[in-house]
Amino acid sequence: MLVERPRDMKRLTDFMLRTWTEAAVLDSKRIGLFGFSRGAYTGLVVIGGNPDFGALAPLCEKERGATPKCQDVRDGRAPTEPAVHDPRIQSGYLGGSATFRRPL
Repeated sequence: MLVERPRDMKRLTDFMLRTWTEAAVLDSKRIGLFGFSRGAYTGLVVIGGNPDFGALAPLCEKERGATPKCQDVRDGRAPTEPAVHDPRIQSGYLGGSATFRRPL
């Protein structure tokens, strides 16, 4: 699910700064990310955003959304754990943060 993605990015950043054989070439004060669509969602959360999955409920009802996300919201399975942020990531280029697709 989407909530795992920010945690994965934090683990990747940990690895690159601590364990990666080329870690010495990285400047830990200048970390950024690029994200599009679900990657934009991931980036927004990593840099400090707090998703409100419950806010999807009215949109799911209005659009009669049959996506897995809408089904999770309807069934009370929306994520409730706190979002994972990483203050080391100082900038991002994010586009098309579509976590909900409207049916055509």
